[in-house]
Amino acid sequence: FATTRYPFAPFIVHFKEDIRDKLVVEHLVKYAKEQCNNFDLRVLGYRRTQTNNTVDEYDVLVFVENTQSFAFLREVGNWPAQLVGKEYSRKMLSIPPQLSGVIQNVAFNVDWDEFVQDLKRQYPQIVNVIRLKNRNLKDLKLVKVEFNSDTIRNEFLEGKYVYVHFMRYPVVEYMALAQVLICSRCMHIGHFQKNCPPKDEVTCKICGAICADLKKHDCHGIAKCIRCGGDHKSSDTKCPKVKDYRAALTRTLLSTRNQVQANQPVKNNPAFTISNFPRLDHLSSANTLTANDNHVDAIGMFEKLRETMIEEGKKTRESFDQLKEEMSQRNNACEQELSNLKPKVAMLDNQLAQHDLVQQETMILITSIIQVIKSGTKKKGEDIEAFSCMMDELMSKYHINSRDLKFCNTKTGQQVLSSTDSLLFHTIIDEWHSSLLLSSCLDNWELISKPKVQLTSTFLYTLCLNVRGLDLRWGEVYLLFSFYNVDIMVLLELGKFDQDTIVTAFPNYFLFYQEGENAHGGVLILVRQTIPVTRVPCHLANVCVVDSHLDETLRLIGMYAPDKRSWSWNDLLSFFLTNSIICGDFNVDLTEDGDKADRLLKWANDLDLSPVVPDIRTSLRSDRTIDYAFAKGTQVTVQVHEGATTSDHKPIILVSAVEDKRKNMASRTSWPVFSLFLSYVFPFWEKQWSAFNMNETYNNFTRYLSLLTARCTRTFPLKLARPAIPPELRSKLSYSRALSFKAKRTGDMKLKIKSAKVRNDVRRELRLFQQNQLAKQLSDRNKSVDSARMFWSKTKKHFRKQTAVLRGFNLSSGQIESDATAMVQLAADYYEKLFEEPSVTRPHPYTDSPLVLSLENNSPIQDVTYADVLKVVKTRKKKRSCDIHGISSYVLNQLPDNYWHFMERLYLNRFMTILEDKGLIPESQSGFLPGRRLQTRVLLFLEQLMSYMSNSSPVATVFVDFKSAFDQLWFAGCLGKLLRMGISKADIKWIGVWLYNRRAVVEIAGERSRWFPIKRGGPQGSCFTPILFITYHSDMEKFLCMAMSFFFADDLAAVIAARTGIRFTEQCIDLERRLNHFFALLEFYAILSVQPINYIKTQAMFSARAVSYPNPMPRISCGGYAIEWVKTYKYLGYWVTTKIGWGNMINRFRIRIRQQVSMINSNRFTGTTSPSLRRILFSTFVLPFFTWLFVLFPLFTHAQITDLSHYYYTSLKRIYHCLHWNDLFFSFAYNEKSLEDHMFLIIGLNT
Repeated sequence: FATTRYPFAPFIVHFKEDIRDKLVVEHLVKYAKEQCNNFDLRVLGYRRTQTNNTVDEYDVLVFVENTQSFAFLREVGNWPAQLVGKEYSRKMLSIPPQLSGVIQNVAFNVDWDEFVQDLKRQYPQIVNVIRLKNRNLKDLKLVKVEFNSDTIRNEFLEGKYVYVHFMRYPVVEYMALAQVLICSRCMHIGHFQKNCPPKDEVTCKICGAICADLKKHDCHGIAKCIRCGGDHKSSDTKCPKVKDYRAALTRTLLSTRNQVQANQPVKNNPAFTISNFPRLDHLSSANTLTANDNHVDAIGMFEKLRETMIEEGKKTRESFDQLKEEMSQRNNACEQELSNLKPKVAMLDNQLAQHDLVQQETMILITSIIQVIKSGTKKKGEDIEAFSCMMDELMSKYHINSRDLKFCNTKTGQQVLSSTDSLLFHTIIDEWHSSLLLSSCLDNWELISKPKVQLTSTFLYTLCLNVRGLDLRWGEVYLLFSFYNVDIMVLLELGKFDQDTIVTAFPNYFLFYQEGENAHGGVLILVRQTIPVTRVPCHLANVCVVDSHLDETLRLIGMYAPDKRSWSWNDLLSFFLTNSIICGDFNVDLTEDGDKADRLLKWANDLDLSPVVPDIRTSLRSDRTIDYAFAKGTQVTVQVHEGATTSDHKPIILVSAVEDKRKNMASRTSWPVFSLFLSYVFPFWEKQWSAFNMNETYNNFTRYLSLLTARCTRTFPLKLARPAIPPELRSKLSYSRALSFKAKRTGDMKLKIKSAKVRNDVRRELRLFQQNQLAKQLSDRNKSVDSARMFWSKTKKHFRKQTAVLRGFNLSSGQIESDATAMVQLAADYYEKLFEEPSVTRPHPYTDSPLVLSLENNSPIQDVTYADVLKVVKTRKKKRSCDIHGISSYVLNQLPDNYWHFMERLYLNRFMTILEDKGLIPESQSGFLPGRRLQTRVLLFLEQLMSYMSNSSPVATVFVDFKSAFDQLWFAGCLGKLLRMGISKADIKWIGVWLYNRRAVVEIAGERSRWFPIKRGGPQGSCFTPILFITYHSDMEKFLCMAMSFFFADDLAAVIAARTGIRFTEQCIDLERRLNHFFALLEFYAILSVQPINYIKTQAMFSARAVSYPNPMPRISCGGYAIEWVKTYKYLGYWVTTKIGWGNMINRFRIRIRQQVSMINSNRFTGTTSPSLRRILFSTFVLPFFTWLFVLFPLFTHAQITDLSHYYYTSLKRIYHCLHWNDLFFSFAYNEKSLEDHMFLIIGLNT
């Protein structure tokens, strides 16, 4: 049924069983007349179709005659519950052109929301307001308005103009193009083949010739239209005659929509002849155009309307002013009454609470007296029968239970609290009773217990820069200093400079200068004057050495090493201490310079120096990484300044962790006092929970617990202390010291010899004791004992990278905000904007599309069994960390440990079962899912990439980074999408409660910001957030169908290949086209799912077997941002290159392994070390780097595998200090497995 036969699209009524279409239509007409105010429903035609050949399901298509009937059936409330006694479903149609109009000349900069609201205020029957677009999807100045009433639509058009926000816009009809029927037999317009008059003749659609049989027709292949004679096929819909016919037909349908005979009976499949569709020769402009003779004085109507509105507005304002004044007076009176009642209520509550507490204190006192009397009489062995009756009477009189007698030790009769804790307990009680209100008591505790935050940093910030002429760039150096506010600056290649200028520019710094070998050399070190520092004499050119004296001496060596220098690396051996850092321009790239790099690394290994190399090229001239540092005995991190610089070297910033034990403070919390006072005030809080608002009471109670914990905590300075040693060894040390002082005082030689012998014996015993202690801790390292926890906490602290403390915020104005109060507010503003509810255009498919009846799920959540609870409890461990209220899970054993995390784990198990049953997780996703390993995803990705390359096809790999992926989850869209995926309503409700009504606070240096709401994103650290994120984006792969997608949580790697069988240049052009199409689809999905893309971190990599790559590379963009082409990319922990080579990644891993080996050799545990300790640390902190490469071993070359195996043995030999042994003898002597044996052992365990 084409649109040219009926004026409206059919209403589709679906039945799941066989039905007669005539009975359905008659029932519908009868229902409209009897139940809907005698409405005359006009039906122009109907028919029945079978939707499924295997199942008896039928659709009845109902075609209405006029717009009134269409608007009537479009309302859901106008349909009966059943048709002909059977259930049915219907398809809702869109608004047809006959119920639409167009507003012209609507500017693009108009406020769209206000424009729509003003329109709907004037015409409430408006359904949709849509701005029209052209073929290129560009906005037009035409706005389509859809109505649900024919009368209102006619009034809208008859007015010819509409006034919106005091602007007049012309109004015209909306005319949609009709579909023109072209007969496939005669190629004429307006009828089907079966209604075609010439039955024995057929017209060729190409040449236009008339023949009896097309199969026997010899067409010459030259296109010629039979209507216009143009060089196109006769069936082409772009024919000018067809376009004119379509325009005339559209106008005719719209102008005669209500002129159909009202008494026309309902017909099934009515027949039409050629006269119903006149040929072009009979068309005239008079028949196709409609005239409107009714002219309305719009200006006069507007003036009248404006005067009426002004008058009504004045009256409304007057009435509102009167109401406002009356309400203000009533409000003031109520506030006055409340202010008078509040002090009285507070006083009564305080008196009642004090009375209850006094009564409880009296009860505790009586209980303690009874217990002391009982314990004292038992201790003396006296006859207590005389006292028993009296004690029983007192206990029954005051309702004292025998198990409540717990404030004294029943064995000795002594008090549980010590004298210090007892004094603290009574002090807290006095503070509690002396406060009139709870808030005043808590404020007092907060003032007393507020920590004295020291803003002094335990990190040293060092800026290292090859300036290449300080006289030219001292201003740039000063700007870098002002931006980073570093503690130490190392400047290289100074040349000639004015020292007075530098002293004036940096008045608070010590200057240490070392000359170079020529006029362009020289090294200058500037150290902040608050740091105690001395210079170490050094005669080497371009080498400056200083010592920073904190708790431990840290030696800093600033160095510039040109290719032609007068000294070697071995000349620096004497300058290294236990804690040393050497930084500067080494002129050697550790990954690219081959033998030079090997010699430098061998020298560093001999000194146990760990390389600290940035990931970014530091030399702009040679495009190499030659500015870095080596460290020994201290943790150092490095980063590169990415700002603009006039030097050909980028500045590097070193952050070294420095522990100053003189500033360390220790604390002790008296938990007996905490528990006793908590029991003491229990009746008060019991009353608070039952009498006041739950939210307010919860906030007060959490604040009370945190402040009570702080009040029960005493802080004291941590003085220098020695490790605990046995008393007999301590007495021997004292005797040796006294004997040495006596020999020195008297000068007796025999006494000196004796004291030396005693001292050596004591040192030997002390060393033996330390070794025994170390051996014991090594043997207990895998047991659940305190020594094992202490061992791993100390070792992990030694190997864990230290991060710099937050010192301030760089504002957009260039200033640095370091005040903690202002910083927390700035951070709160930033995060409140980050977590605000996204602005989404509605209606949206995720939230407003109709639900599929077959996917509706009302099943409840599966019940939790005891076995499930027990399994989750066993897998969780209690954390010692505190929440934002300062409350630890160790404070109260009765409170559940992190209740929400416990519930999340229980629900996650059920949600995963739902996802597996419904098959909602795609096979291309591997993140946070059991049984899907990261290494498997990496291998699949590499296999697909190499498979494309083996076909001699250029391949582009796009690594997509989503901006704050888990923090951008759209709540409403996620819940709506899950509901449309078939997740039950009970699960949707649970997830909604879990997502909504969350808030956060920012704390910096003891200062807290305001609480702000979180309206997007899942909770960080939750086990359920990644699974919910994966489920929400489970259909992303379907949108990116033209690429092979590999997902790991929020990481996406898409592999796109060009066509095969064509030239390489054409392949590159085809690949560029596919990439642009891919990014268009990606941008569409990002907008649809409200998941923004981080365009800066989204990168692409070009791979091909060709020797040379395109120059320039194809230009690709996403969201208006150019996508960068890279040669290497770190994907899921593995460095991937354009040629799929692994040498670059192996070199990076070797540098990291060298760092860890150096840290192991410099580590001392309880003042000593041993080969077994170093071997254990090697297995813990070095071997994982080798095992991480096992997954790629089949892809390595034989030379790379052999080199790695040798490097594994070399690292072990450095641990055992036997580098002079060969690999075979070392493996035999220490019974060490080879790297291949480790690989096969791990693979065998996993399989």
